[in-house]
Amino acid sequence: MRIAISFIITVAYIFLRWKLLSKMGQPGWYSLIPGLGTYTMYAGTKRKAAAIMLICLTVLNYILAGIVIVQMFSVMLDYASLGDDYVLYTDVLLSNLIRVGIVMIPMGIVSVVIVVMKIVLNTALARCFGKSTSFGVGLTFIPLVFQSILAFGSAEYYPLC
Repeated sequence: MRIAISFIITVAYIFLRWKLLSKMGQPGWYSLIPGLGTYTMYAGTKRKAAAIMLICLTVLNYILAGIVIVQMFSVMLDYASLGDDYVLYTDVLLSNLIRVGIVMIPMGIVSVVIVVMKIVLNTALARCFGKSTSFGVGLTFIPLVFQSILAFGSAEYYPLC
């Protein structure tokens, strides 16, 4: 059931991005290529460098998440190898928490920077469609609803925003 819901949301998101890019005068099929649709949409706000930085930070965050997953598997293997030796349990626990925490801190910082950048870029995008700053915040936190309003509403895209 979760997979079906995720699939429906993904298809809806791609469809809305397609309509939004078409409304901006860009090829809609760019929404099918990860990163390209995002770059094209935000490049329309005249913030190309910020769009590239957002994509790079998102990739970095995925890499850091992968490192955390690998480290968590390592933690599980360490615990499995201990058996009944509870004396080493606290040493292993502490070292693994430090190891995972070292990656989690930059991952949290990158996540906060991504959210702030998305708010700034979505606010600029909302202004290009003649919408308010709060609409841009809505684009960040409830994208399916607010992109639907932009894609199917009467808002016009102003390329020189």
